[in-house]
Amino acid sequence: MEYKKIAESILLEAGEILKKNFGKVRKISTKKNWQDLVTSVDVEANKLIVSKLKKHFPDHTIISEELPEKSGDFDFIWFVDPLDGTTNYTLSIPFFSTALALLKKGKPFLGMVYNPVTQEFFCGISGRGSWLNGRRIKVSKNSDIKKTLINYCHVNQPEDVRLISKIYYKMKLLGRDFRRLGSAGLDICWVACGRNDVWFHPSVGNLWDILPGLVIAKEAGAKITDWQGKKWVMGKSKDILITNGKVHKVILEILCKVKK
Repeated sequence: MEYKKIAESILLEAGEILKKNFGKVRKISTKKNWQDLVTSVDVEANKLIVSKLKKHFPDHTIISEELPEKSGDFDFIWFVDPLDGTTNYTLSIPFFSTALALLKKGKPFLGMVYNPVTQEFFCGISGRGSWLNGRRIKVSKNSDIKKTLINYCHVNQPEDVRLISKIYYKMKLLGRDFRRLGSAGLDICWVACGRNDVWFHPSVGNLWDILPGLVIAKEAGAKITDWQGKKWVMGKSKDILITNGKVHKVILEILCKVKK
């Protein structure tokens, strides 16, 4: 498939930028607040991805974290996250990724998430399945919440922090642990490949954070809803819960109660 082949080559090239600069970043600036970081590597990787997409798909719309663009053929929209996990990256923690998603006629069609340090390349294509380095992946069959890590993400806003604090009290002793790992794309992919069974976010804002992993998780058999158990709708649902389906109910019950 043309989209997959081209997008894969672009992400591998962007990954080389991230890899060669890993542990060497000196210039770090902030965006909206002091916790929202951006580096020259984010910008360099973003420029490469956007320029390559424009070259191969000149009529497509591209929406990127670092250089937003909103013109072109809206039947095909690329979402670009050049460096997901910037804080980890600046601290030389090898849990980060570069990611792409393609929407085709308004529906998630292709998702790719690549960690250049571990050389793990996740890919999902709507209706065709998901893979890790070319090997088919599926969510786990674990139905025992005590045997899973409960992973989450949130933005650094007071209301989100207060909400997660309440959830922490409920969930810390529920499973093996309750953690925020710092890269939404990889977190979601870990659910997709069965390493973990739960990931949630209380206030989804930037679609480039979610969509690449979302396609991969869905095609791997994950259950995806909002915190009320309703179908997750892109651009409308504020929160999101992604699980292997087996532990969805128990997590959902807690999230519903805490958020009331």
